Amino acid sequence: MIRAAALVAAMLFSSAALADQTVVYKGEDGKNLTLEIADSGAVHVGGPTPGQTAVILNGELYLVDTTRPEARVMRIADFAAVVDEAIGPIFKGLFETAAKADTKPKTPLAIEAAGTASVAGFTGDRYRVKGLDDQKPDEAVEWIATRDPALAPAGKAMQQFIEATMVLAAPFLGEAAPAMIGEMRQAFALGTPLKAGGKFELVSVKDGAIDPARFKLPAAPISRADLLKEMKAGAPPSN
Repeated sequence: MIRAAALVAAMLFSSAALADQTVVYKGEDGKNLTLEIADSGAVHVGGPTPGQTAVILNGELYLVDTTRPEARVMRIADFAAVVDEAIGPIFKGLFETAAKADTKPKTPLAIEAAGTASVAGFTGDRYRVKGLDDQKPDEAVEWIATRDPALAPAGKAMQQFIEATMVLAAPFLGEAAPAMIGEMRQAFALGTPLKAGGKFELVSVKDGAIDPARFKLPAAPISRADLLKEMKAGAPPSN
């Protein structure tokens, strides 16, 4: 009986470990964006810049900078709230009330189904999407997405990370930022992207245990009060 229980426990722990997943996307610059996804739902996002990463915990995205003497952590929802307070109501609580937020953009994207395609061993639906590029609104972007549940966590994490980059650019984008986020949410509603025009493309998916330390914040997030002071002082919108 004891041996049977031990065997079951070992199988359960083994399954939990194998549920961890590492997903790699290649950007238009040829550099990789790596999503390390824990069985718990936590995510570590690593890009081409050493020491500058992102961590998603309990649905919240934090930007992490360990290139300075003391690690700096910033919650992206706090930055969005500070933008609203410092330069005007751009996001209007978009990240505070995500469950109730209207994710539809002011100008809906034009989406046309265009068959199927395979990327990195995954088959997805192929679409021609107009409206993603504000400079070329009538130019169709090839968007390939999959409903494969195995990639759903990666799709959610990728969406959050892209939204975070838009939030950081909000001081320059102004009122266009929320509309761009809305459009991106509409595109991601098609499924986990395998390819988004020339912007990014899935390279690989690997199952295997990931060190839990990858999902821990190295410091407490900077407060909104301190973020506001920095913004008013003219500090650049970075993590």
